[in-house]
Amino acid sequence: MEAYDTLLQGEAKGATPVFKRYFLSDAANQADYLMAIEMETSGCALSIVEQSPLDGSKIALWVYLMTDVQTRALGNGLCEAKHGPPVTSR
Repeated sequence: MEAYDTLLQGEAKGATPVFKRYFLSDAANQADYLMAIEMETSGCALSIVEQSPLDGSKIALWVYLMTDVQTRALGNGLCEAKHGPPVTSR
């Protein structure tokens, strides 16, 4: 999470997460904690895969970032992403 925050504040400043995929070594013991954190902060699509990361770590994050995008979580478990400048009515 610290590396992700550092990325968003540095090299990827201004980018918004559209999709996050977590790779967990032991989803039965890790997923509930991870979901509790993500539900408080995430407005993007999220998936969890129980597959140990290749580097031997316990958890890895793959995130798709975009600029000029607005995301929001919908009430039915879906997420919406709108790319480009906001549309204004005339």
